[in-house]
Amino acid sequence: MHFCKLLFPLFIAATNAATLRRLYQWPNNTATSGLENISVRPCGELVITTTSEPCIYTLDPQEQSPTPEKIHCFQDATATTGIAEIFPDVFAVHVGSLGGSTNQSGVKGSWSIWIVDFNRGDGTIPAITKFVSISQAGTLNGMTVIPGQWSLLSVDSELGLVWKASTITAQHSIAGNNSAFLPSSDIPLGLNGMHIDPNAQSLYVTNTANKSFGTTHFNSKTDIFSGFRTLAHPVNGTFFDDFAVDWKSQLAYVTEHANRIVTIDLHTGKKEVVVDGPQNDVGPFQPTSAAFGRNHCLLYIVSNEYTDQTTGANSNGQVFEVQLC
Repeated sequence: MHFCKLLFPLFIAATNAATLRRLYQWPNNTATSGLENISVRPCGELVITTTSEPCIYTLDPQEQSPTPEKIHCFQDATATTGIAEIFPDVFAVHVGSLGGSTNQSGVKGSWSIWIVDFNRGDGTIPAITKFVSISQAGTLNGMTVIPGQWSLLSVDSELGLVWKASTITAQHSIAGNNSAFLPSSDIPLGLNGMHIDPNAQSLYVTNTANKSFGTTHFNSKTDIFSGFRTLAHPVNGTFFDDFAVDWKSQLAYVTEHANRIVTIDLHTGKKEVVVDGPQNDVGPFQPTSAAFGRNHCLLYIVSNEYTDQTTGANSNGQVFEVQLC
């Protein structure tokens, strides 16, 4: 792993066109078939999780030919899922095992949260330590940090609830649930992606089972969710996955499993397409998550494995860069 240099935010005038380029695609003969989530270091390097192996990768999009580096694999697990930056260059990661016929149900007793600290270690490999085990969890998925509280919120897609863990004491408990968070009898994943607003009052979420993007009020003192308002639905036959939020413009950039990236207005629910399918044979096939670079002109996308319905060809996980400005 090379050393990262700190990037400073750039402010660039916006344009109407979004351009897409593939940064990297894992070869089909490797284990990394499906990428799950993504976060961005202060230096601009990407940190990537995967459901097809219990590992985390980094990738520098500033390189001429970006190549991922496997920085750690966890024991007694099959997957890494949610990731969030809890302090500058310090990340929390969900680690556990998936099973069942669809490989979507979690193995109870396997889930934990680990800390990946790039400020420590030997200068090339981060210090990685176990933070807390959440043995009662079903399937940990998305993750977000409560502003000003030093606490994490973790999605449990299988149980349809949210866990809260203190980054100071490692104490954890069920933060709350909502009927809008639940999975269905035929789709085992309910609540999926999750982000909380800077004032720690509104939680924005996607739900795989009921195919929705919506918001609920969150009281960070009492851990009570109240009400739920659906803002948008994906196109028929598809579902929303994880997303990134531009709080300044009040737009969520949501991955949609119709090979699209859409924006959703956090107030009106108005949906607009940013990327619609492949561009010159480069497209976010089965996009799973999005994260902004250190300036909001660049959006990074990771994707799951994909089978072309026409040719039957398989594609392993991919990383994309979308230039918005």
